[in-house]
Amino acid sequence: MARTRSSTAALRASSSSPNSNNSDPSSLAPAPGMASISASSNHNNTSISYLAPFVASVLRDQVVADLLAELKRKDERIQQQAEDRLRFELTGRNGDLVYCKTSMTHGVSTTYPDGRSNWHIFFGARHSTTTIPDFVETVAGLELRVGGIVVFKFNGATFCTRAAEHAGFNRTRDEEPQLGKVLFTSSDGSVRVLGRVGPIRYNDFVTMVPRRIHVTDLVRFLKDHQTNNTNNGRVLLPQLQILSVVIHKSQIKGILPLLEDTMEETATSE
Repeated sequence: MARTRSSTAALRASSSSPNSNNSDPSSLAPAPGMASISASSNHNNTSISYLAPFVASVLRDQVVADLLAELKRKDERIQQQAEDRLRFELTGRNGDLVYCKTSMTHGVSTTYPDGRSNWHIFFGARHSTTTIPDFVETVAGLELRVGGIVVFKFNGATFCTRAAEHAGFNRTRDEEPQLGKVLFTSSDGSVRVLGRVGPIRYNDFVTMVPRRIHVTDLVRFLKDHQTNNTNNGRVLLPQLQILSVVIHKSQIKGILPLLEDTMEETATSE
């Protein structure tokens, strides 16, 4: 019994000892380092929460700016594609040399007395011209292109001189070389090119230049003329001026919607 009381007393003394874990308050408090980390974490969380609306606003603004920039680029691409489709060019064979470039919008809708509906294109401002030097060497290689696609080849066309009264000469200066009006037309008449050739005297234009001839035969005729006149240096039809082009609308159906805003309906007696 004495030993039992002694053990019990010892156990009680141990439980009430200052070194006991259950009675040490410091064992329940966080370490100083942990308290600092916790405070810093709370501060960072507060800062992030404070900045979040601003970050979201910046990101939103950047997204909107990127979308607007992309829409602008898309509109520019669409505009460029439309301009490319309306590009009208006078080139050499296979497009190797561009003599003149304009837009199909530099034209008007015309209706002939027979009811044909056409698009009449002028090079640059209305009634301006483009000059092709060395007519004999270049005419067979000339091509007309719309949006890069060939719509007319001069070497497959027919060359016609205009009637004397419509040739455009100033009859008070018959002996002075001038430019006479001519026409190049496709076999089906769907494309017609109005121009002038020369300088040439009126009498030579009327009597020497064939009234109607295929372009390849015309070139042969002109080269023969040059060969036969090398002694006196005469050159027949040294240059060509292009005034305008008439294309039947059936040839440009794909781009007619793009031209609707510029259409100016007129009538012509040609």
